[in-house]
Amino acid sequence: MSLSHKIIKAQHALAEECFSPIKTDVLAVPVFSRKKEESSERSALEKEKSNLYLLEAQREADALIKQAKEEAAVLKQTAEQEGYAVGQQQGYQEGYTHGYQEAMVKGQAESEQLKQHAVQLLLEAEEQTQLYYKEKKEEWLELAAVMAENIVHETIDASSEKVLSLVYPVIHRLKKEDQLILLTVRPDQKAFVKEKLSHLEQQAEARFVVLTDHSLERNGCIIETAHSITDLQVSRQLENMLDEMKKME
Repeated sequence: MSLSHKIIKAQHALAEECFSPIKTDVLAVPVFSRKKEESSERSALEKEKSNLYLLEAQREADALIKQAKEEAAVLKQTAEQEGYAVGQQQGYQEGYTHGYQEAMVKGQAESEQLKQHAVQLLLEAEEQTQLYYKEKKEEWLELAAVMAENIVHETIDASSEKVLSLVYPVIHRLKKEDQLILLTVRPDQKAFVKEKLSHLEQQAEARFVVLTDHSLERNGCIIETAHSITDLQVSRQLENMLDEMKKME
């Protein structure tokens, strides 16, 4: 009896426990509400991510634009420098070529002018020389004649034959029919000439007569025959030579 009572009591206790209301603090959240919240959270997260992506893309775009601008500026500057250098080189080359050609033309023109001027100067110099020569030629010849005369006189004075050194060459050319020859000398030469008459007559096979003339120049002598008169004065001989030279011009 005792055991049976306990079992019944236990079953009765279990039965009571199963039907007793259970109190708890956990509130049940509806499923639809929770899903809605999760969806909102995901949307916010996606939006935030999208904003982050947009910001990153904007930064990258700005960086690319900045880099592109910088590269474009560098390329522009390089192109300008290269273009300037090429233009400068081309301009320099063109300027050099143009300047060289212009300088060559100018140089040739100046060279031609210089040559013409030089030729003109030479012609003028030659003309002046000829004029000077013509003006001075007579003076030079006269000076030469004076110098020659002095030399001849010194030679005659130093010769043992004296004035006869001028006579001998002439009497050898006289014609054989000239049997009488007159010799006119200065008074200071008469005695010397007379001493040589015998020698003269032997060479010329003629007879000589010695005359004197004080107007004759130093070492002067005149030879006269029936056919000719020869003035052997040195100055007269040189004058004759000068006249012949002037006629030859």
